[in-house]
Amino acid sequence: MPRYSIVGSATGTAGSTIAYFVNSATSPSRLKLYEVMVGSQATPADQAQEIDIRRINDEATTNSGAAVTPQPVDENDRVALSTAREAVTEPDANNTDPTYEAGQVLEIPLNLRATFRWIAAPGSELVATAAEDTGFGVDISATTSAFLTNVTMLYEE
Repeated sequence: MPRYSIVGSATGTAGSTIAYFVNSATSPSRLKLYEVMVGSQATPADQAQEIDIRRINDEATTNSGAAVTPQPVDENDRVALSTAREAVTEPDANNTDPTYEAGQVLEIPLNLRATFRWIAAPGSELVATAAEDTGFGVDISATTSAFLTNVTMLYEE
């Protein structure tokens, strides 16, 4: 299976999505998230965020944020069929977040002075349903202050 990386960042408040990736309509597959790195390039301070890795069961029809091009880990792999976005702002009249399933798959308490890395044990990857607009997102569920948060997600398609 081809593997891809997406990199995203956002200065967000609680409820903001830093980055996400989802299946395309044309060729959905069982996307497998196997690594996540979260940190900040902001000046170190005693601030914190609760970061949640959540399953997406429907991408927003009207998106905010910016498109991200998934990069192949192996340059010989095909172009990704999945799509990705970063810096998804709070929903308003013109924009909506992707629809997340209830609860989170991983909860990461993040201090601005630290970087967090999660790597799935072989066979323990997080797997999305092979359906259009399903995937995974990194969501800020709580924050003491809005600061720039960076995320890298590695996944198989």
